[in-house]
Amino acid sequence: MKTRFTLALYLTVAVLALSVLTGCPASGPTPTPAVPVDGVLDVDMRNYVYEPRSFEFKVGETVEFRLISEDEPHTFTVKELGINWVVPKNEEPQVETFTFSEAGTYRLVCTVAGHEGSGMVGKITVVE
Repeated sequence: MKTRFTLALYLTVAVLALSVLTGCPASGPTPTPAVPVDGVLDVDMRNYVYEPRSFEFKVGETVEFRLISEDEPHTFTVKELGINWVVPKNEEPQVETFTFSEAGTYRLVCTVAGHEGSGMVGKITVVE
């Protein structure tokens, strides 16, 4: 009789433990929410040209840049804004996100040797 009682007690504890464990969510870090993006822009970099060549954004706008460089490595550099994205030769876009915080007109250049001199420049205008 004592053996049956002990067995029943162990079985009850096991069932309760199992129900508690399966009902608990997995613990771990909570993912950080992504910054909301106001727009997505594809930029093709090849033959010493940015396409498109000029851009206009609003102050406070957050943009996701999808950078493609199919011929050779390039950079997407705007020194005044602290942007210096090195883009290797790729077929899948390199994705970068930036929030524009100050109005102005900024010079975009490729800093790979000889590329700026070959005409790989552009313009970013940020308006209020």
